[in-house]
Amino acid sequence: MAKTFAIYKDEELLTSGTAKECAGELNVKVETIWHYKSATYQKKVSGKNRRIAIELEEAE
Repeated sequence: MAKTFAIYKDEELLTSGTAKECAGELNVKVETIWHYKSATYQKKVSGKNRRIAIELEEAE
């Protein structure tokens, strides 16, 4: 099963779905969605323009 993400900019939800769906919606590469989730990116970028990817858990 593909992992699903919610992408936020500040506190605004931009999109949600698989990494591929989110990338298409935001016009970025799939790797960028994974980068938004990384701890390195979170430490490096701050401010209101920061995008955050949160991996959503699968409901059983």
